[in-house]
Amino acid sequence: MSLARTFWIGAAGALILAALVAMTAIVRGEFGDTDAKVLGTLFALLLAGATAISGLALVERPTLAWLGWLTVTVAGLAFLTVALAVWSEGDAVHWEWAARAIVIQVAFLLVVTQRLLLRVEAYRTLVAGTAATAALATLLTCVGIGQDNADGLWQLTAILWILAVLGYLLLPVLQRFSTAGGVQVAARIVAELDDVQLVAVRSSNGLDVRLAPGERLQLRRRE
Repeated sequence: MSLARTFWIGAAGALILAALVAMTAIVRGEFGDTDAKVLGTLFALLLAGATAISGLALVERPTLAWLGWLTVTVAGLAFLTVALAVWSEGDAVHWEWAARAIVIQVAFLLVVTQRLLLRVEAYRTLVAGTAATAALATLLTCVGIGQDNADGLWQLTAILWILAVLGYLLLPVLQRFSTAGGVQVAARIVAELDDVQLVAVRSSNGLDVRLAPGERLQLRRRE
C-alpha cells in the first residue's frame, strides 16, 4: 500500500509537470524539442512505474514472485531504453527498440494486472490463455517493427492483440457474474492461528468489518 501510494503521488506529480510543460509551450507560442523530450520521458516514467508497481504487488505471492521480479526488471530496462531514444539523437534503430520496449511493457502490465485481478479459480485458464495470446502478439509485434511489406504479419498481430484485450476485459465481467451466482471465490489467507484461518474473500458471505482510523485486526488466543 505504501509503494502504491508513493507511485500515485509520483504519477500525479508527473501529470502536473506534463501539464505545466504543455502550458508553457502554449504561452511561448512554440513547442520545442526539449518540451517533447520532457513529455516523452514523463510518459515513459508513468508506464514503467505502473508496470513496476504491478510486479511488486505480484512479488507478495510466493508462487508468482519470479514473475513479479521479472516484471520489475523489464520495467526498469524498458524505461532506460525509451529515455535513451528520447534524449539521444539516435537513428531509426533506437526508436525501433524503444517501440519494442513499450510494447513489451504493455504486455507485462496486461498479464500481471489480470493475474492480480483473478479471484475465481475457474477462470485461471482464461488468464493463462490471455497471457499466451499477449506473449505471441508481443513477439510478432517486435518482429514486425521496422519491417516493410509485412501486411499479413500485422493483420495476424492485430487479431492477437484484440483477443488478448478481450480476454483481459472478460475476466472482471465473468467474475462478477460468478460471484453473483454464488460461485466459490479464491480466498486469500490473511492470518492463521493453529487450525484457524482468517481469510479475505470477494463474496456476500462473511463479515464486512469497518475499522476506525488507526485500528488493526489481531488474531490471538483467548487469555
